[in-house]
Amino acid sequence: MIDFCPPLPPRPLALSFPLLKGHGEAVKLLLKDMKHRKHEAVNAANMDKDTPLHWVASEGHVAVVKILLEEGADVNANNKDMNTPLLVACAEGHVEVVKLLLASGANVQMYNKDHWSAVHWACASGRQEVMKQLLLNGGNPHAKTKKGETPLHFAAAKGDHIMVKILAALGVDLQVANVEGNQALQLAAEAGFAEVVKVLLDKGVDKNAANNARSTGTISQKYKKNVIGSGQKRGQQMSALPVPILKNTLYSDFYIVNVPDN
Repeated sequence: MIDFCPPLPPRPLALSFPLLKGHGEAVKLLLKDMKHRKHEAVNAANMDKDTPLHWVASEGHVAVVKILLEEGADVNANNKDMNTPLLVACAEGHVEVVKLLLASGANVQMYNKDHWSAVHWACASGRQEVMKQLLLNGGNPHAKTKKGETPLHFAAAKGDHIMVKILAALGVDLQVANVEGNQALQLAAEAGFAEVVKVLLDKGVDKNAANNARSTGTISQKYKKNVIGSGQKRGQQMSALPVPILKNTLYSDFYIVNVPDN
């Protein structure tokens, strides 16, 4: 059982279930009955500091997101990992929720504890339409995580050649290395994403560039980390997506597995 509002039993507990299911009318009725406690209820957080807005944004429930915002939900609330509802929505690819949050004042420049931006999440999860909305609202395609990873690193690791083309057109540094010395070309070559490799080479990236631990195009590692998403077959090439951003929630259908080199 999930309690969004532990300070306010039992009503807020009742509110949690229609929130999860996206039942807008039920949420309206429950909030109306709370009267002066509505603002406290829509901003109450669980033990991981996830607010109701985090949850419905992650599920893509546009109507309920709108209700919560109208009732005073903090559009830039941080959870335990410093993820905002916008970051959560970007990771899940809910473009209509992203549009609504941005129109309601969501800060596109906010980062989580690992310095992931909304643009990082959009690229890591291959959300091209989300990326478009972020760029239209001031998203930074040059942003770096604490590990020096740019959106380009994530797009290349996912094999998203369209996203790579978009970033190249925006003038990002195509040969920027992360703290481990890895460039986008190396990540794409390691994963076997030929289209991404071709785009980068066509843009003039040095094919001989390599860090101290790797050789261009022939990456030797004992294990490769892959993320298998729901609906994907084990062993199918996937991107190096990050760990789930909401704790104890609906992300249990993602697994991190180790695939030995042949």
